[in-house]
Amino acid sequence: MKLYELTGDLIELESLNLDDDSLADTLEAVSGEFNDKAVAILKFTENMNGDINCLSSEIKRLQERKKVIENRKAKLRDYLLYNMEKSGVTKIECPFFTASIRKGSESVEIESSELLPDEYVTVEVMEKADINAIKRDLRAGKEISGAKLVRGENTIIIK
Repeated sequence: MKLYELTGDLIELESLNLDDDSLADTLEAVSGEFNDKAVAILKFTENMNGDINCLSSEIKRLQERKKVIENRKAKLRDYLLYNMEKSGVTKIECPFFTASIRKGSESVEIESSELLPDEYVTVEVMEKADINAIKRDLRAGKEISGAKLVRGENTIIIK
């Protein structure tokens, strides 16, 4: 008998007009069977702890392995980029993909926000430099106290 059926029997017994001895015997039998099923379920779920622990360890191991592979990939790409730049090769083509060197994107490095002219600073809850306006004017050749145009590292594009 299934646990939910035993639960239904226990509920049904409460509504029957049985004498005390009959009710006690029936409750004992159904309760005993219910307890056996409940214990079996508890044992089964406790055995799942081993699977859960094993899976948690495997997840941790795989995450560490993923990080190692990601780091290896980054180092190999850096190695290729370095050697492409040193040898003057800007593009590599093959039937599977094309790899080319892309110049790093320009970004504004704020050296001192206090030195920036007011036109480049927007005031909100906290002071924030208007990076886009600074970048536009720096590209146009304007000198701005407290900011300079810097170029990020080159990257390889795989298409």
